[in-house]
Amino acid sequence: MTEFCSKEPERRGIAINRWLHAVLLFCRYQKDAEVQKQNAALLNSEKCKELYAEIDRIMPSLEYCLAPKKAAEKTGAASLRSGVSTSQEASPGKDPGMLDTHAKTLYEWLDTAKVSGCVCWFIGTVQLVCPSLQECIIVRLNASGIRAT
Repeated sequence: MTEFCSKEPERRGIAINRWLHAVLLFCRYQKDAEVQKQNAALLNSEKCKELYAEIDRIMPSLEYCLAPKKAAEKTGAASLRSGVSTSQEASPGKDPGMLDTHAKTLYEWLDTAKVSGCVCWFIGTVQLVCPSLQECIIVRLNASGIRAT
């Protein structure tokens, strides 16, 4: 989490990508049928509906904003071990307009003025680890042209 505080934009981007991945895995876990049954039994029915509506709203943005894992290019002896050479296709670039739209959705989801079930868990966890996360996201969004206040 200290990568959020790095001066290098690439390191901050890696930190955001790792955070997005963790949030996405959490949301996917919550969508499991057994977990949904447990949540329905434990949570107030209204809060449970809000939680899953929120997960449904942010999951497409999480998936879109998550950068694909970089594949290390094999060189030297490592390239000899592969046996068969495979051509790796470069992942297609993301549409800047769509990326801004999804980033804005996630930024609005992180707005602490509109606290909701999923946000409480994530904001509470992140503020314990790195209180400047929201500042980092604001800087990143402003750099991409989205006016974040």
